[in-house]
Amino acid sequence: MNSDFYYKDENDVNNVNVIPNSLKTGFATASFIISIINLIFCASMLSFITVPVSIILSIVSLATHRGGKVFAIFGIIISVISAFLFGAFLYVFMKISPDIMYFQENSTEIISEYETDGTIPEQFEKYRSSDYDKYWEAMGCNDFDGFFKMWIDSYKEAYGYTTPSVPDNSESPSSVPETPKNNRDREELVDLNYIGAISGIKFLKTA
Repeated sequence: MNSDFYYKDENDVNNVNVIPNSLKTGFATASFIISIINLIFCASMLSFITVPVSIILSIVSLATHRGGKVFAIFGIIISVISAFLFGAFLYVFMKISPDIMYFQENSTEIISEYETDGTIPEQFEKYRSSDYDKYWEAMGCNDFDGFFKMWIDSYKEAYGYTTPSVPDNSESPSSVPETPKNNRDREELVDLNYIGAISGIKFLKTA
C-alpha cells in the first residue's frame, strides 16, 4: 500500500480550516443587527450599551479588513443616528422632568381644580406658547389645553383616579332629625311618635 496515502504535509495540516479575514463577516453582521434593533428602540436606556457595542464591532471589522464592509459601515451610520435621536429625547425629557414631577406630587389638587373650573397651573402656562404647537399637533391636539385634557384623562385612567364627591348640603338642618342624646330624649321621642300614630288612626276613622 502506498505510504503517501497516510502522509500529509505539515504546512497543509496547519492550514486546515483556516478562513481568510475577507470571509469573516460576524462582527459586521452583528454590528448591523444591533444598530437596527437600537434604532427601533432608540428612546430606551439600551442606547447607552447598544450604540458603543455596535460602533466598536464595526470599527474592529473595518480595521482588521474583515468581510461585510457594507454592513459595518451601515452599522456605524445607524448607530450614530440612534445616538442623536436618543440624545434629543433625553434632552427634552430632562427639560420637562421638573414639570412632570410637579404634576405627580400635586396631581390630586391639579385634577380637582381643573375639573372644577378648568384651571391649569401657572407652571404649565409656558407650554401655551406657539413654539410648542407643532408638538401638540403631532399628538393629535390643537393646542396645549387639548393636550392637558388628554393628559388628565390618561392619568385618571392609568391610576384609577376618581374625583372626590362634594357633600350635598342643600338639605336644611331642620329637616334632619336629631339623634336623641339621652334616655329622657328617647322617651319623649317615643311618646311623640305614639301620639302621632294615635292621631293618624283617629283621623282615618273620622274620614
